[in-house]
Amino acid sequence: MASVPSVLGREGSTMDLLERYRNLRLDLGDATRSLLYLARARQNEAIEAACRRLLKRLADDRFAVAIVGQHSRGKTTLMNALLGAEFLPTGILPMTSVITVIRYGSEPRALYYRRGSDLAMPTTFEEVPRLVARESSTRAQLEVVRVELEVPAELLRLGLTFVDTPGVGSTDLSGALAARDFLPDADAVLLVTAVDSALTTPELELLAAVPPSAPVFCVVNKVDLVSTDQTNAVVGFVERTLLESARRESPEVFALSALQGLRHRLGGGELTAMPASLSAAAIPDGGMDAFQARLEATLTSVRAPVALATALDVARGILTDERRMLDLGERAAHLSEAEAIVLRTTMSAAAGRAETERARVVAAMREDSQHTLDVALTAHRQEWHDLMVDAWAHADDAGAPVDLDSAGSTVDAAPTPGTPAWWSAITASLSEASAAAVLRRADELGPTLDAALSSALDTVQLDGDAVSTPWASQELPGFGAFSIVRDAAERPDDHGVQTRSRKRRDRQADRVLGLFGDHLHEQNDRRAEWIGRDAARRTNDSRARLERYLQAPPSEFERDAIARIAARLDAVGDNLTDRSRRQRTAGPAHRPTPSLHEAARPTPARPAPFDCVVCAHERTALIEDLRHRQFFVATRDRDQAEFAHIGGLCAQHTWTYASLASPVGIASAYAPLVSRAAETLDAAPTASSLLDAATEFGGNPEACPVCRVVADAERDALWALDTADGGATVCMRHLEAAAAVGLRPEALRCLARRLAENLHRHAEDMRAYALKREALAVSSLTVEESDAYREALLMIAGDPLLARPTSLDGDAEM
Repeated sequence: MASVPSVLGREGSTMDLLERYRNLRLDLGDATRSLLYLARARQNEAIEAACRRLLKRLADDRFAVAIVGQHSRGKTTLMNALLGAEFLPTGILPMTSVITVIRYGSEPRALYYRRGSDLAMPTTFEEVPRLVARESSTRAQLEVVRVELEVPAELLRLGLTFVDTPGVGSTDLSGALAARDFLPDADAVLLVTAVDSALTTPELELLAAVPPSAPVFCVVNKVDLVSTDQTNAVVGFVERTLLESARRESPEVFALSALQGLRHRLGGGELTAMPASLSAAAIPDGGMDAFQARLEATLTSVRAPVALATALDVARGILTDERRMLDLGERAAHLSEAEAIVLRTTMSAAAGRAETERARVVAAMREDSQHTLDVALTAHRQEWHDLMVDAWAHADDAGAPVDLDSAGSTVDAAPTPGTPAWWSAITASLSEASAAAVLRRADELGPTLDAALSSALDTVQLDGDAVSTPWASQELPGFGAFSIVRDAAERPDDHGVQTRSRKRRDRQADRVLGLFGDHLHEQNDRRAEWIGRDAARRTNDSRARLERYLQAPPSEFERDAIARIAARLDAVGDNLTDRSRRQRTAGPAHRPTPSLHEAARPTPARPAPFDCVVCAHERTALIEDLRHRQFFVATRDRDQAEFAHIGGLCAQHTWTYASLASPVGIASAYAPLVSRAAETLDAAPTASSLLDAATEFGGNPEACPVCRVVADAERDALWALDTADGGATVCMRHLEAAAAVGLRPEALRCLARRLAENLHRHAEDMRAYALKREALAVSSLTVEESDAYREALLMIAGDPLLARPTSLDGDAEM
């Protein structure tokens, strides 16, 4: 585990700290990209995907703060209070049922993602409650798995991203699994408990899944319900319990009332910090002001090193996996024939046992999920039966029978019982409960996917087990829609009239519920079949990757690359450790904590595009000369004759001229030259005379009049640098030329310093560009990062319009 200092060094300004963090992040991105290229060459899709996920994380440069806890603790209320507005729905029942990501945006925007899709769907903030709430039929019908909000909240301008997770300890098992699945990706965790039942077992289990590098804050909420003495007693209990937990450092504990704080902030009153001796209930803002100030101060200081340490741990884990696979290939290459047979036999036996175990686990998953469905059907059958009967009776009384083919609802109203929309909501809810039952056995299925690899590692005596994580809850296919067959649902009487007496409605409801139960069984069987097929596919992919490493031992290049990547990762880790040690020996810092207002300062205007002043002067002279020259050689016989006599222009300026002149102008100017070139070749009897003719018409820069014009312009511009005010910029080629002509040392140092500053900035932008492109995060690229490589080439080689393969004698070197 990388050592994590409380800040990334104390020396220097806040901008210096951020710059050092950016450089370390880019170093880590470079190492990860190198690892990605190695995995790609080996066709190791698993490691390649892991590298891309890490690159995406580094490219986003977001600090994810997960809000976790048992249901009905006030997590969402606390989130709204921190953001200063009711962006998320709250209620007595468990409300948040999907992962909800809140990040900064200059304009409010809401998006949601459906099960099995990476396509972001736009929505409105008014619709968000129906997309995240546990009891929402809209959420169930759409199979929403994640909601993302962008809001102009000042707290989020620090680069923080809050993640509101579903509560644990409720009947919403799929939501609880989603919360646990997200925790390994959290950079910090805010555990919300309540004063009336603090720190339950499910909440302590959540803490066990938090990465060691992630700082944890614990909020004891709802202190407005009890006295100050009771609050102090609960806080003491929480602190003792956390101290006894397995975490190395006990989280900081805060007592507050999120509801009181939210009401105060929405009311616009003045906030008052909470004295340590008073309960939050005695403070108008419920203690939110003091809590948020501490949260901001801590997250501002730890954001960079914690995020970097977490990403570094991930990168080292990926490197370990790749190195282990290469070691496996190398050891397999040195096995004797008998040992190789033993290896293959062991792998085959392990694969056979895994296949049997996989079939058993998939069958158990099917049974567990079917049992979950049967329990739900039994528990709700009478309720659903009565709802349908009552809805049909009401429709009969109103003279408008229920249309079994219509939606039967709008997004603003609950679906009418018995309609497809109603069945869709119930089906989606049961699908989630069934998926949660399936995933409880996911840990049993994981080892079967890489059994051959695990056996191979054990046979050649390499440490480490290969265990895949099968699926997240949102990856499992949902249940299909329930389609009601009208003839089975409604049967006309002897006169052909569809009547609904109470008895007939009861029979009809029973028939529909029977059909619904059959539908759930069928969908559950299909999901089990999908799990079996996907598990087999993953097993085959793992075996194919293993064979590629066994059949080709690592090359010297791969070994060197692994060593270089490891050294780069160690350098990042050493940098963090050194800064931590310097901070401890230097003692406490005295610089103020950056405030929100400091963090939210406007971004400086984008620097002007790089342009070498000497290149600019040459370019102007070149274009002006060619503009006049192309006119005269196209229209005046004397100029055409002289143009033909000197053999035209050099190759570089010939094509520059062609880009400016019209086709007619080119034909007029070059016709005499081409005729003279043909006559000269016809009259050349010897090889020597042929060489002279080819030199004359082959684009000789010595005779090119435009080259002379550009050289004179370059000379003038270089000497002008000797008296410049220090704000001029030059490319590397013209810095060399400036040194050759003998500019003052002070002027040269100023030019070199400005060029170095530009090169440093563009080098960082190019590394960020490569990182984001490999991470498939093109949308997060800035204009500066996209243009950096072009401008860097201008700094190194100068304007391509002025590039010359050779120089004039003495003129270009001046």
